[in-house]
Amino acid sequence: MKSVKLVFLVELAAALIFGLYINASLLRDADTWWLLGLGRWICEHRSLPLTDPFSYTMAYQAGRQYLPHQWLSAVTFYLTYHLGAIQLLLMLCVGVLFSAFVVLPLRALKSAAPFWFAFALTAVGVFAAKFHFLARPEIFSYLLQALMLTCLYVHRLKVLKLNPEQSQELKPSQIFASLDFGFISAVAVIFVLWCNLHSGFIFGAIFLVAYSFSSLLIGVWRKSLRSVDWTVIAVTCLLPLLAVVNPFGLKLLIYLKEQLWFDPFENTVGEMMPISLTNPTFFPFFVLVLTFIGLLLLTLRRSLSSNQSALFLLTSVLVSASPIFVAFQHRRLILFAVLVILFECAVIMHAWRRAIAQTDSEPELNANANRVSFLWRLSTWTVPVVVSMISVPVAFAWFGCDNRWDLHALSVVDRGVDFVKANAHDRRIFNDFLLGDRMIWLTPGHPLVFMDTRYDMYGGKLVEEYDVVSMGQPGWQNVLDKYKVEMVCFFVKSRIADLLREEPEWRMVYSDSRTVVFER
Repeated sequence: MKSVKLVFLVELAAALIFGLYINASLLRDADTWWLLGLGRWICEHRSLPLTDPFSYTMAYQAGRQYLPHQWLSAVTFYLTYHLGAIQLLLMLCVGVLFSAFVVLPLRALKSAAPFWFAFALTAVGVFAAKFHFLARPEIFSYLLQALMLTCLYVHRLKVLKLNPEQSQELKPSQIFASLDFGFISAVAVIFVLWCNLHSGFIFGAIFLVAYSFSSLLIGVWRKSLRSVDWTVIAVTCLLPLLAVVNPFGLKLLIYLKEQLWFDPFENTVGEMMPISLTNPTFFPFFVLVLTFIGLLLLTLRRSLSSNQSALFLLTSVLVSASPIFVAFQHRRLILFAVLVILFECAVIMHAWRRAIAQTDSEPELNANANRVSFLWRLSTWTVPVVVSMISVPVAFAWFGCDNRWDLHALSVVDRGVDFVKANAHDRRIFNDFLLGDRMIWLTPGHPLVFMDTRYDMYGGKLVEEYDVVSMGQPGWQNVLDKYKVEMVCFFVKSRIADLLREEPEWRMVYSDSRTVVFER
């Protein structure tokens, strides 16, 4: 019992450190502010916008549609902010991220490995993912992916315990009766929420397709219906129907195909660039991948005597290869790969334990227990999450709002935005794209922005025109004339600001340490 309490205390300490460590950097990305602006618009109008309510340039982009596909995340963020300002929003983000990257994977790893090894592996996963811990809609994708992987982990261990080698062969007429409808229902609920919260549900779908393919491959190889995981295949077949349970229906899938994940322009965005092998930021991810490969090889060596365990590991190889490859190609997707690797490590170590001890014990996540132990297990899940969230007001109390670099920087930037709000109510403005996000929140629709960080919505053509002006490239005056720009709001240290200071047509009407405003 002492060891159990020690483990619990370690988890509480980790929760506090996690919250203190990441909450100060959650707002370093400007996307949070346009998301809050969209959530406020939806709540005030009680409907979804059919056209972009925050920019005037979107109307110039022929063939591009506006689809607020992250509408539920926007509403959740805004209502949270509305109830408890920035502190409650940060508490929500910390709780979601801690649940996704610590609580759920650690519970899976603990069920198959010693606590200290499971804790160390989870810590490596956190360090591999922390570079993109931001107050953005992706946090809900991470949580829902972790929940899906948890359900799948428990389901896979049930399948392993059944041991098809010792079970009676399944007849085609018995396939329906063999389905695990509890698992199917849980995954269905997850995907319905997911496709309304964030477009990352595509990665969850790809993972299930990969798992289904590997299961069919094993069934064909063994010529056995019993070896096929018909439950996962059934829920995979339902995914197209689940994905259209949203306000946009089939338009959502068309939008994702044409304007988001599969748009070549996305590959030019910094966070979608390939991993730099010399960047220390990504070293923890390399360690995690190498640990996964090492565990896989060691376990495979011990499991060759068991055909079932070897096939079990083959599935881990097939479902992990794609996320790892994609993560190396697009750095932002590292976080999805980290979750897959952590849960697959739990699967591999369970196979290791099975090969060494030949045990068929149920995992901790699926154990039967009396009421007292259930309440204890429930507290070990929820209390660390609460502690991680409490770390936010603790940090504010210790360090104060003004001493947090991100909020302090915003307070300086907002002076220029306030000037624009007071003097450019309905004027055409050209703005820095980062200032655009802040303007959407502070000056909702008055004035409309030229651009913000919603690159996927605007498309490559407008981004190129923005770059021409912001970098002062030849033809920058023509772009301003094309969009009938009357005012420019940019950072003081920028090429376009230097050029406008020399242009007699433009005059500076506001300047501070961060921003400058010109008009003509």
